Amino acid sequence: MTAFRIIIVLLAMTLSPGLARAESTITKGIANAYYKNCISRDDQRMSDSAQSALCSCTAAQMMEKMSIEEVFRMKKELGPGRIEYNKMLTEVYGPCMEVPVEETLFNECMNDSKVKEFYLRDKNKLCRCTSQKSARYLAENGVDVMTYLLKDAPAMEDPMDFILNDGRFRNQAYNNLYLCLKQ
Repeated sequence: MTAFRIIIVLLAMTLSPGLARAESTITKGIANAYYKNCISRDDQRMSDSAQSALCSCTAAQMMEKMSIEEVFRMKKELGPGRIEYNKMLTEVYGPCMEVPVEETLFNECMNDSKVKEFYLRDKNKLCRCTSQKSARYLAENGVDVMTYLLKDAPAMEDPMDFILNDGRFRNQAYNNLYLCLKQ
């Protein structure tokens, strides 16, 4: 079970089963409990500030896009649980991957041997431009990106690696690199 699924299960366990009788909105208190569970997971792939941004965004998106019952159904691995989990990935995580992806792409760019071969006055500026453009693309197209990733990998659990390893997203990032080189 991945960290994302564990966070969802923990959130579902904190909710009272009595709330699951009618479609109930996720309250600010429930979203705060989700945020605390999310932030307590130490994701080594991102800084604490990027993880905080991701957890904050997903908590807000969860309040807007999901019900308590959908969260309960996510505890099931197959069938309705997978459908709700996919909804969480597309509609909650999709729009929220901007900050961790930007940070990861910036760090990759700064350490990329091919970028080091360029004769640059300001590698930091190039990498910041590239990562920001790519993250902005993801912020604007996150739901669509997650939807096509789920078509390619229907059992996807953790979206971060899938996004970063997706050829379509990588092509977008490389195009952004060349746009930034021309600026």
